[in-house]
Amino acid sequence: MRTFAMGEKARLADLTAATALRVEVAGTATGTDIAAFCFGLDEEGRIAGDRPPVSSARPASLASAVALVSGGAAEAAFDLDLEAVAPEVHRLLFVVASVGPEIALDAGSVVLTVDGEPVVAFIMDPSDMKGQRALILGEVYRRD
Repeated sequence: MRTFAMGEKARLADLTAATALRVEVAGTATGTDIAAFCFGLDEEGRIAGDRPPVSSARPASLASAVALVSGGAAEAAFDLDLEAVAPEVHRLLFVVASVGPEIALDAGSVVLTVDGEPVVAFIMDPSDMKGQRALILGEVYRRD
């Protein structure tokens, strides 16, 4: 398994040929639960069309390309079908946020798996999270 540093990028095709992936996100915030989201963004970085984010409130969306398959107080897993992502969706953004007001996150991580095997991970350094109530932990996006 490869581990990314903050800001590191790689072509998905260089990591795996699979188009069915799982993205596991986790976070902690002292004294409260976290919420996990997957946003589908268009070419300009805005929410694509009228598609709400995938979350515990809406566990499947983005034209069935993304489904929240498990979620708890500190973690969530999203199944992705890259072949089902609508053409207008150029980025899938994975976010965790603290649920409580004014409560900062303590930790955050994201792991991309294929058939249960980890392919790549990113673990936030807690010193980089000072005062953050929401974190973008990872992106999957199209490149021409």
